[in-house]
Amino acid sequence: MRGPIVQSQFAFAVSAAKQIEELDYRHIRGIEDNNDICGVTSLGEELCILYSIGDMGSVTLQIDLYSTSDFTFLYQFSLPGLSSAGIWDFTACEDFLDPCLFITNHKHRCLHKITRLGKHWPVTLWPLSYKPCGVTAVRCERIIVACCEDGLISNTGKLIELNNQGESIREIIIQSPISSLWKVWMLETGEYLVSYGGFWCARGDKVSTVNDSGKFTQSYGGGWLSSESDLLRGAHHIAVDSDGFVFVADTVKHRIVLLNPSLQFVRAIATGNYPALLHFDRNSQRLFVSHLYPIKVSVLQL
Repeated sequence: MRGPIVQSQFAFAVSAAKQIEELDYRHIRGIEDNNDICGVTSLGEELCILYSIGDMGSVTLQIDLYSTSDFTFLYQFSLPGLSSAGIWDFTACEDFLDPCLFITNHKHRCLHKITRLGKHWPVTLWPLSYKPCGVTAVRCERIIVACCEDGLISNTGKLIELNNQGESIREIIIQSPISSLWKVWMLETGEYLVSYGGFWCARGDKVSTVNDSGKFTQSYGGGWLSSESDLLRGAHHIAVDSDGFVFVADTVKHRIVLLNPSLQFVRAIATGNYPALLHFDRNSQRLFVSHLYPIKVSVLQL
């Protein structure tokens, strides 16, 4: 049973969060400012970092694998034919027959499925009818994709559930007007958690839970009566811990916002350097944070 003791213990743990590692890709790979870290996730006991490298005329995608225990570099592999254009999100799935990684490609309306076969990683394409943004893996060999399509006044958000063959088995249309949709997560309650930009007149970005009917049930951020300190700016990415607490990358404000399972503010964690992408590893209780400038991944022990 969740109660005040759990929340206070977790708040204490976060207040004691300590950076235990930093992977600076300016030094590790010589990445320049025109390149990006495009995704961070973990597959079993391996940390996977997706990034672009190269000059403007020849940019390629690569994935580095590290040990999640001591961050020893293991190996890397390239994704021939893929560039960072249109790449929005990156996740891992251990539930499939063969462990795999998924990359959303907004530009080409597809998911790239990268299957692990030993040290070989063949890539297959799953076409989609909508432009995918966020992606997350859930139990029973299912994938949830957050998609967004341009509209005349506002954009249409849709959550698509796929089976292990890439076939759509469920679609939920978000009933409220939005300007953009970034990340999706499926909660233990059966509801979905999304990060998004509100309608054109909204202040800041928002994080909300969505029910089976596509209606927002709880929200944080974006209120007209909210103070500037309560607003989210550039909150594209979220992560959820095993107790349902939510981490939000509040990029423009150089911080990570921690929310409780009811999406109420708990505290802010100052990070500096534009935190962008988040991944929470439940086995190690570590939060992996990629940064825009400089291009690096920091590891927080909670």
